[in-house]
Amino acid sequence: SCQEVGYTKLTQAMFTEATASATPVKLSGANFSLAAGDYYLDEDITLSGQILITPGKVNLCLNGHGLIATETRALAISGAEVTITDCGENGFIQGGKAANAGTILLQTSSGEADGQPGSLDIYAGTILGGETTKANIGHAGNIQIKAGTVNVYGGTLQGGTALALGG
Repeated sequence: SCQEVGYTKLTQAMFTEATASATPVKLSGANFSLAAGDYYLDEDITLSGQILITPGKVNLCLNGHGLIATETRALAISGAEVTITDCGENGFIQGGKAANAGTILLQTSSGEADGQPGSLDIYAGTILGGETTKANIGHAGNIQIKAGTVNVYGGTLQGGTALALGG
């Protein structure tokens, strides 16, 4: 299991008590940033803001738990290499309901066309789509790919609604 191979535990308290200088979860405005590394969820975690993952490599094991965004997307991958697995059962990532929500955003490191593209590999777990609430905004309900590569080797993509341009 992920707990036996040196992964770092992520808990609700790490997000609730995050500060600008905390590690590995930092508070960045209303959002969080996660440093490169190997992590597993120790419990269900409810997010008040999205987790930004910048260039580097992150392995995230859901460990049978949920990462739940309420008012935004759960993950914004900006030029990083992210792998999602689940060594437990029924692990999931849930997007929120907001104008520009969805569950996962994949974009370049700069957010512009000239940045380094990111990648997302999903081996297990369920990605539950979020819901966009504003028409014509162009944000997908499940995984929005602005730049980069998504590979789904296992797991499930489920739900996700958008008022325009796809779920």
